[in-house]
Amino acid sequence: MNPDLNIFKWKPRWWVLGGGGVCLVLWVVAVFHSPPDHITDKAPDLPVATSRLPGVQIVPSAVDRILPAVRNDGVRVQQALPPSLKLVLDPESTLSFQKRLAAVHGLPASLRPEESRSLLTFVQSGSYPRGFSPSQNMALVNDILNVLQRQEEIRSDLVALLEELSANPANPPVIRDYALQHLASLALASAEDQKTTDKGQRVSLLQAQWRTLENDDPLLASGAMLRLLAASRQDMLEPAERRRLEKAALDLASDSKVPNPARITALQVCGQLGMADAKHVAYSLASSENESFPLRVAAVATLGQVLDSKDVEMRQFLQTLSQNREKRLRVPALEALNGLVRWDSTL
Repeated sequence: MNPDLNIFKWKPRWWVLGGGGVCLVLWVVAVFHSPPDHITDKAPDLPVATSRLPGVQIVPSAVDRILPAVRNDGVRVQQALPPSLKLVLDPESTLSFQKRLAAVHGLPASLRPEESRSLLTFVQSGSYPRGFSPSQNMALVNDILNVLQRQEEIRSDLVALLEELSANPANPPVIRDYALQHLASLALASAEDQKTTDKGQRVSLLQAQWRTLENDDPLLASGAMLRLLAASRQDMLEPAERRRLEKAALDLASDSKVPNPARITALQVCGQLGMADAKHVAYSLASSENESFPLRVAAVATLGQVLDSKDVEMRQFLQTLSQNREKRLRVPALEALNGLVRWDSTL
């Protein structure tokens, strides 16, 4: 055996022992000593983000912020940046539609008044982000209006904005209808919370619906009609107002110049209100082969809601129609007859 390889005869050199000692000291320091907090490179805890979209982290606080991931030297930090709300509403911002929408959805339930007013100004200005389609801008506006509905401090300003949007014929019909929907939502919510709103306020919130119903585009009018029907179900309409709604629905259903979707809605409202006066119009439309199938189907359904035991001829018409070879008419006729049977059994 080579004597240089015999470990029992090997004599350690001083530089080997010295190096081992240094390593031992460094290991002890690393294990048992931690650096002060002010010099640690550990990333600070960041608030939990409510957005899953990369690049946008919405902090659940009074003002949400878009947080940077790292600074130039690679250390993760949280820096105070301008509110993401400002970035979202900036028409010149390059933030994508999905990220803007996510930021709006992540806004806290209660905003500061200045933040609410910035949202109001954005909607009112019509200066929407560039590069977005009209439908994207409308979706963004609608979701912002959803947020504003939760802000009590600016309620009167919001109502004024919604009335302005709904009344201006220069606005796209979709935006006008959104505004009418939000006004109706506020009205119905106020009816449920009668302790904090008086009757005059609830009535005023419905004025835009009446104006649209009687003086506007039939398609917008039909939507307003449905919202007034919902108000009627919550006993928000006086008897005279209910008669006013009934007349408007019957007039719209009877007008051959009105687009079929609006007439169909009007027939549905007539049926929901149980209007006996609508049975002749419904019978005429249901029995006419010159009318479209959707309109005839709606008319058949209305007959099932407004006929009484004395309307023998019209009931016989439904009976005959229930045996028709055309399934699109046969099925609604059967449903109408079943509805009449259930109604008769309650008398």
